[in-house]
Amino acid sequence: MNPAQALKSIGLNEKESAVYLACLELGQDTVSSIAKKATLKRPTVYLILDSLIVKGLINSVTRGKRTLYGAEGPKKLFGLIAKQERALKTVLPLLEAIDNSRHEKPKIRFYEGEEGLYTIYNEVYASKEIRYWGSIAAIDAKHKDLYELFMKVSSTKKPRVYDLLSDTPLDRAYSKKVIRPGYQIRFFPKEDVISVDSALFDNKLSMSAFGDDPHGLIIESQPIVNSFRCLWDLAWKSATPFKPSKKVLK
Repeated sequence: MNPAQALKSIGLNEKESAVYLACLELGQDTVSSIAKKATLKRPTVYLILDSLIVKGLINSVTRGKRTLYGAEGPKKLFGLIAKQERALKTVLPLLEAIDNSRHEKPKIRFYEGEEGLYTIYNEVYASKEIRYWGSIAAIDAKHKDLYELFMKVSSTKKPRVYDLLSDTPLDRAYSKKVIRPGYQIRFFPKEDVISVDSALFDNKLSMSAFGDDPHGLIIESQPIVNSFRCLWDLAWKSATPFKPSKKVLK
């Protein structure tokens, strides 16, 4: 890194760097000499000198009818850095507040294809508690790989799960395979078959559709999640609990 680049890295622009270096090399000298050394026009140099005087990097002295300008020693540059640090510390709380407000804004992420659905379910299963509602029958019909993923994850990860399922033979068979302490299952009435699989986890809501055009989304919004959680709670209270035999639990 050359001197001009070093000066630019601590906040001086290209012309300020050129003028400061010219003054440093010339010592006390006139605007004309500084302009020639810095290869800049005199009116421009006058403006830059005023700016550098304010920053404490240039001094001036009057001798007769002439005003001479000179650079302060390079150690004065530490004062410029310290000033920048003080300014940053002053504005930092405001910047962090802006950043936090950005993170709190609702987000919607859309996914397509089986790979997209894998992404959704891997994120769901990374949480500590999940509230599902849907139908294994709708998933198993054309997406055997996802069904196997559920079985694998259910056996290797242990999130607390509350699963609202459609009352179909496939859903009941699945229930017998995944039931364990911490995994509760209830069934919708037999006439209700839910074709979209949904989950509430953390401050997120996921919804996954299957069939010939698998796709899904994840919504990050606390108000939306709270509203769906209320509806889920009502459905859970009215659903029929799955009562596995003691042999299944073992």
